[in-house]
Amino acid sequence: LYPQNPSYNAATLPQDGKHPDTYVQNWNLLVSRQFGSNNVIEVAYVGSKGTHVDTSLKNWNQPLPGPGDIQSRRPYTEFARIRMQDFGANTIYHSLQARLERRLARGISVTATYTYSHLIDDAGQTTNDGGCLCQDPRNRAAERASSIFDQRHRAVIAYVWDIPYAKS
Repeated sequence: LYPQNPSYNAATLPQDGKHPDTYVQNWNLLVSRQFGSNNVIEVAYVGSKGTHVDTSLKNWNQPLPGPGDIQSRRPYTEFARIRMQDFGANTIYHSLQARLERRLARGISVTATYTYSHLIDDAGQTTNDGGCLCQDPRNRAAERASSIFDQRHRAVIAYVWDIPYAKS
């Protein structure tokens, strides 16, 4: 029950103890055009960049690949798993958005929208969602890829009916 050299799980903050401010930058460009008296088309580019997004590394003490005992291949052999808070995740989002609105007769209008987008990050999830899904927590640059939240295509069609007898 009590080994001579016990291994403990630990939770910690980064060694420098610093918590940089998370910030998000947003930008967009929208072009809108009305044609005819009942049609509007819009095309937009939207971007966003998140810097110093918080996450946690589920196992900072992950053993290096190779033969032999797992515990001896860990960077900190006196510990088992080390969950560490991290504030270095980065995200980038780009999208092309289009919208077409057509006003029909009798108070009915129809809108169709389409978004083509790409979300890239290097963490997978934030602290509250479970932390980094890192394969190698000590090499975050290798984790940069399409986010698990990436949704490339989205199309929505909606209608509005302004009921004539409900105006009063």
